[in-house]
Amino acid sequence: MQVTQPDGNIRFEPASCNNSTLNLLLSQTIAPTGGTVFVQKQLQRFDNFIQDSTLYKGIPFGIGQIQPLLYTNQLIDVEQMEQVLVNVVKNALEACGPGQCVDVISRTNYLLIRNNGQPIPAEIAANLFNPFYSTRSEGQGIGLTLSREILLNHQFSFSLRTNDDGWTAFRIEFG
Repeated sequence: MQVTQPDGNIRFEPASCNNSTLNLLLSQTIAPTGGTVFVQKQLQRFDNFIQDSTLYKGIPFGIGQIQPLLYTNQLIDVEQMEQVLVNVVKNALEACGPGQCVDVISRTNYLLIRNNGQPIPAEIAANLFNPFYSTRSEGQGIGLTLSREILLNHQFSFSLRTNDDGWTAFRIEFG
């Protein structure tokens, strides 16, 4: 590794390690509250050249909301909205198989969480927001029912549908 000395000379030092971080962050400002909703993915790589080893760690998928300290909005329950995002993203991830993905698209007036995994047949889509209805044997049928109630209580409109292009999209309208 090249190191410039205080006197201007260049000296080469052996490097024993490398530590690199890649962070992807998508965020959306929620105008009525002044807050921000975000989705994050992080990967960190550590190379140890002496032991000839590489380690990886990171945040597989992070969801959160930031509310300015001096700006509070009594209309939004941050924990409830975080629960909606966790439910929707979890469902999207579970619908995907190898080589399929989940996209989170943030715009001024809406948040779109979509996946190109298993499409939702019309007969199942009609029941997804019913209490205790689940297509998974280990599912409890509570997540989307709770998400619907939270979004309606916050007066946000939303939709869930599989589009003609094969992408299933959950869209939350902010205003």
